[in-house]
Amino acid sequence: MVDFKLLLHPPVTDKVCFLRKRFKNGINFSKFQSCCLSQDEDELLEENQEPRARRKYIIAPVILVIVIVILVLAFTTNVFSKKTHGVLVPPNPTKPLPPSASTLHVMDKGAICADGPPCAEIGKEILMKGGSAVDATIAAMFCNGIVTMQSMGLGGGFLMTVYIKEEKKAYSLNAKEKAPINAKMELYDDATKSKNGPLAIGVPGELKGYWTAYKKFGKLPWKDLIQPTIELCERGYNMTRHQHDSLSKTNLHNDSNLMSWFKDKDGTFKKVGSKIVPTKLCKTLRLIATNGGNDLYNGTLSKMLVEDIEEIGGIITKEDLLKYE
Repeated sequence: MVDFKLLLHPPVTDKVCFLRKRFKNGINFSKFQSCCLSQDEDELLEENQEPRARRKYIIAPVILVIVIVILVLAFTTNVFSKKTHGVLVPPNPTKPLPPSASTLHVMDKGAICADGPPCAEIGKEILMKGGSAVDATIAAMFCNGIVTMQSMGLGGGFLMTVYIKEEKKAYSLNAKEKAPINAKMELYDDATKSKNGPLAIGVPGELKGYWTAYKKFGKLPWKDLIQPTIELCERGYNMTRHQHDSLSKTNLHNDSNLMSWFKDKDGTFKKVGSKIVPTKLCKTLRLIATNGGNDLYNGTLSKMLVEDIEEIGGIITKEDLLKYE
């Protein structure tokens, strides 16, 4: 029977010191002050020596298990991993994300996304008339060639992929620009010549791509795809901030057409929202609507294009246009 009074109020005696039990285990407690206990307390320590040892053997494995669990969780959750690679892995959310700033709509049959509001509207009208997705795309791209001419247009190129659900098949079209036949390494002794200036002009593939895609997937008459843009071009469109910021930093003095379109009579660049009427480009679109998409490659427009490029020092020839495919 344990007398708890002895634990709370132990009698002081100098006969037996509890430190002698520790010396038996080889532990040096000489640095500590010896406090001596009674004989009863000394016996109590001896009786509790074995349970205390058993507790040590139990606690140690438990602590070890806890440490192992923590390490496993840490490594599986990449706590210690360092992102040294530069490849970003896009998220794959399994739950709906919070709403974005974009206006949400519910579509029954399709949707048109374009750089400018008038171009998206033109694409929508083509779909409403029963046009194919490619018809709507071509119509919207003709419009973008006007409204965002700083980024794209008849002198550029593009890549297109069309998926036909009924066929379960995808079609790809490469209508990117090509280097002229006369492009030689010695002509580009200065690295900037391949980026800016007349020698940087590639053989355009934009219109040829439209024409090729239309012949394969088009439904409406060719003229119907261009007419909305012709009307927009002739009445004028409002210059966007993006177009203003892009062209205002460019030297337009070498092109009289661009000067007349984007600068006022006093030579200052027009402000955002100003009405732009690219008259000559509107006439070009009328020729394309009448003569077809090949007119820039083997028709009236091809001759005019080659002459204009030669005049500014370019090297594109009629043969370049004829052989483009």
